[in-house]
Amino acid sequence: TNQFNLSNDILSKLGSKFTGSVLVCPAIHLNVPAQPVRFILENLIVPLFPTSNVPAFLSKPIDGRNTWKNESIRKYGIADKYPDNLKALGYGKTIMFATGASMVAMTENIRNSLNEINFPFIILHDPDDQIVSSSGTIALVKESSTSD
Repeated sequence: TNQFNLSNDILSKLGSKFTGSVLVCPAIHLNVPAQPVRFILENLIVPLFPTSNVPAFLSKPIDGRNTWKNESIRKYGIADKYPDNLKALGYGKTIMFATGASMVAMTENIRNSLNEINFPFIILHDPDDQIVSSSGTIALVKESSTSD
């Protein structure tokens, strides 16, 4: 069974308690490299260097510049980075190769299963989001099989 298909057994256990889901910026579409580059990354680079960070030309680091619109909050997001602050909101580096490969596989699985989403949902997603593309949100709304 697919992770999105809420079987009758699960629904019967939840009863009227489950009325839907709230999704915030669902990561459904990623910018992935061309297939030959991806093949090399998945079969050579990731196995050899799983915890090495992806070079900046392949992935931009996420920090407060892209996360917060409000200038007074943005300055804290930019300054708040791991490892300087172990409880930081931002990492300030590119992701590791193994993490990137896992994210690509996860989003492909989600994308291929959109039509199996059969429960009510509401999505909160800024169409101008600079980190998570809203194109995935649009695809989810169009392709899901929920009646709501």
